[in-house]
Amino acid sequence: MEVTIRERTKDTFECVTEANPNADITWSRSDNSWPQSAVRVEGATLQFLSMTSNLNGLYQCEASNTYGTTRGHLYVHVTSGSCIVGWTLFGILLFLNVAAAVWYLYKSGKFQRRTPAEDNRGQEGVAEAVSLHAEVE
Repeated sequence: MEVTIRERTKDTFECVTEANPNADITWSRSDNSWPQSAVRVEGATLQFLSMTSNLNGLYQCEASNTYGTTRGHLYVHVTSGSCIVGWTLFGILLFLNVAAAVWYLYKSGKFQRRTPAEDNRGQEGVAEAVSLHAEVE
């Protein structure tokens, strides 16, 4: 007799065995604590009703009949959703900081567009300064 644990959906698992005579299936958790409100067992099916970190642990499916007992194991690790919230807040704050910096630079005149005439006038001033410097020597 061999036991296989199959994932039916992301929160439902089934203990499958081909036993003759049919095996009785029992689900348990290695630390003997059973989150009653978060888990439902119906025959060979183990369903997690809410995916929280309280479910983390090693679950065991035991199949037994008159000829023996065999087990399959399922390790469950649920990560907290706060990680997603943290990265989302970080992204929002980063965007707001960049927007504030751009607004400040725009208001302080560092992002003003110059017309082509203003660009030429700046070059003429440089040329005048160079010619004045040459005349002085």
